[in-house]
Amino acid sequence: RDLGCWLGQPPTTGGPSLREQDAGLSQICENRLKVAVWNLLGSAEFVGGDGFVAGAGGNLDQCPKGVIGLGGDSHCPSVAKRLANCADILSKVTSIHPVAFELAKFGRLAEVVRGEQVESIHDGFLVALAADGSIEFSIGEPHVQIWPRSTVKPLQAVAMLRNGLDLPESLLALAAASHNGEPEHLGGALEILAIAGLDESALQNTPDLPWGSAASQQWLASGRGAERITQNCSGKHAAMLLTCVAAGWDTASYLAPTHPLQFAIAETLAEFTGEPITATTTDGCGAPLFATTLVGLARGFARLAAAPQQAPDSPEAKVARAMSAHPFLIAGTNRPTTTLMSAIDGLIAKDGADGVYAAALPDGRAIALKVRDGGERPLAAALVGALDRFGVTSGPGVDETAIAGLRTREILGGGVPVGLIRPAI
Repeated sequence: RDLGCWLGQPPTTGGPSLREQDAGLSQICENRLKVAVWNLLGSAEFVGGDGFVAGAGGNLDQCPKGVIGLGGDSHCPSVAKRLANCADILSKVTSIHPVAFELAKFGRLAEVVRGEQVESIHDGFLVALAADGSIEFSIGEPHVQIWPRSTVKPLQAVAMLRNGLDLPESLLALAAASHNGEPEHLGGALEILAIAGLDESALQNTPDLPWGSAASQQWLASGRGAERITQNCSGKHAAMLLTCVAAGWDTASYLAPTHPLQFAIAETLAEFTGEPITATTTDGCGAPLFATTLVGLARGFARLAAAPQQAPDSPEAKVARAMSAHPFLIAGTNRPTTTLMSAIDGLIAKDGADGVYAAALPDGRAIALKVRDGGERPLAAALVGALDRFGVTSGPGVDETAIAGLRTREILGGGVPVGLIRPAI
């Protein structure tokens, strides 16, 4: 209304909308324009191509030619000029403001078939990067802003190594893990604490039962309940404490957003994703959580997985080698992440809560995805579908049987298979 031009249906007193003028306008471009209107024009000053100036308070002093008119005869400029300017100007817009989750275009990641009919569809966002960092293919808006959740644990481990963490390879893998709480996981977390001269009482992560169903049943049968050591992030928290000891930082406040450790983690995430930190909250385990875009997450994983070849002595190379060598410690029994890393040599993969997954190959190709409703059911199928397009799920040295078990999963009816979950990529 303020600009005199709308992306959807305009108010009854308004003129024609952009959609009405040009039904073929790129949906991605349309979504980014919407972000520009609602985020940029009401915030700090931004100067873009063709003299696009937006001042504080939403005042539009000058309009980019061919993109947004101010009303009157220039109400909505020609489609040709608008599209010609879109790519250049909007690349600047998205470099400052990622696309808001609720506004971002999404697509189909996986589907559930029962009998001969599609019963359910899992929508979301996916981006796949080529070895040179360019987008090879995507589903939905690749610049959608997300909470990456536990997918960034490997990058958090990089930050810890940069600040004094020193662990053998197996325990470093556990620092990047969302583990099942099986005996190997618990023993490793306790060993990290012992190296720091601490015990379980120093942990500040959320108490929980072991993630794995068998491990949880065994834990409960032993008369134990939800504890910090059995929560899936205990390896990361133990490593955070050890980093603080090594760096001479306070351990009692290691989860505070203002703690030097969390500043170091934020700096590392910004460096690896190539994006500034624009939003912060708290993850399920209690640690600070920093927002990024889906393509930023993929970019971070690409650098991580390529490090053993490109920067073999770097902290990121150490994390990548630890994950590849110890896939069981990253997740555990019957976990897709462990299965995938065991099946494809050099693949780095990490799952996160609320439907996030990231993976990358030694040549720098990478994938990141987010299920729109946060569900976990389609994660493995969607990731394998994307890896299929990369052409890495078959051939010498690949456990094709294990991958096939993740690509599709049976749906039962009366105890017998009647359908499946399959990728839609």
